[in-house]
Amino acid sequence: MKFVLAMFVVVSLSGCNALPAKRTASKNGCFQSCFSMFQPVCGTDGLTYGNQCELENAKECVYSAIKLAHDGECTDSSSTSACPQFCTRDYRPVCGSDGETYSNYCVLLRERCQTKDTSLVRANDGSCSRRGM
Repeated sequence: MKFVLAMFVVVSLSGCNALPAKRTASKNGCFQSCFSMFQPVCGTDGLTYGNQCELENAKECVYSAIKLAHDGECTDSSSTSACPQFCTRDYRPVCGSDGETYSNYCVLLRERCQTKDTSLVRANDGSCSRRGM
């Protein structure tokens, strides 16, 4: 009985070290699950991604020209020549952390890349609600 209890404790504790998956699903289903491990990488769009998986999601679903520039966070000297110049006209609104509604995620990423505003992120899918109006 002590052995079974000891094994239960060991198995339970080993699960504590596992990182939960970060679900980054989109409506069109092209995003894959990424683990929440923070291992920043810099894309050729001049944006820092939380890890390689998040960069691959952006490449697959938003802008195919994005490539890995280097491991680690982007610096001011990182290239922004690969900022998305053209985004689809698909209307899949997203609310930016700046309170602005963007017609789709690519448009938000283009704004973030061109202005180098790394604090601009997707707050939620859908239009931003105007509270107090």
